[in-house]
Amino acid sequence: MPTVNEIVLRVVVRDGENATRVIREIGNATNGMADITRQNARSTREGLDSISQQLASTRQEVIAAATSFLGLSAITHAGGYAIAAATSFESLQARLKTMTGVLKCSPRLWG
Repeated sequence: MPTVNEIVLRVVVRDGENATRVIREIGNATNGMADITRQNARSTREGLDSISQQLASTRQEVIAAATSFLGLSAITHAGGYAIAAATSFESLQARLKTMTGVLKCSPRLWG
């Protein structure tokens, strides 16, 4: 019993004319199999090219998303630092006013 990758060929030749016809038919069948193999190889190559393009596109999208995320993260952190700095300044201002009695000074000192 042949496997998937095997072809069993049995030729019974009784005369020369029959042999020529059989050999021609075998050649035609072989050419047909070669055409099918080429078509399958072309389809496989096109499929692999498509997958490669999709992977490249996905890679670019992931890089863009990561860049956007990092940009938003940096903005968020910068905003957080600005808020923290303002809060620290207000806290320092309140402490200094309390500790030094600067409440009597001009409001222009602290803005």
